[in-house]
Amino acid sequence: MDVDDVIFFAAIGVIAGGRLGWMLFYGFDSIREDPLSVIRVWQGGMSFHGGLAGVMIAVALFARRRGRRIADVFDFMVPL
Repeated sequence: MDVDDVIFFAAIGVIAGGRLGWMLFYGFDSIREDPLSVIRVWQGGMSFHGGLAGVMIAVALFARRRGRRIADVFDFMVPL
C-alpha cells in the first residue's frame, strides 16, 4: 500500500536527514577527524532542519518512483 511506503520513506528520511544535518551544521569537525562518526546515531546529534529536509527529499523520491505529482504527495503528508 502506498501509505505504508510513504511513511517508511519519511521515517528513513527523518533519521538520515536529521543526522546529516546535525553533522554538517554542528559536528563538521568530527567528520574530518572520524568520517564514520556520521553513522553513530547512538552518540547523539539530530537536527530538526536536517530532518525536515530529509523527509522532503524522501517524499519527493517516493512520489517520483510512484509516478505521482510531488505537490499532491506533500499535501497528503502535511497533516501527518
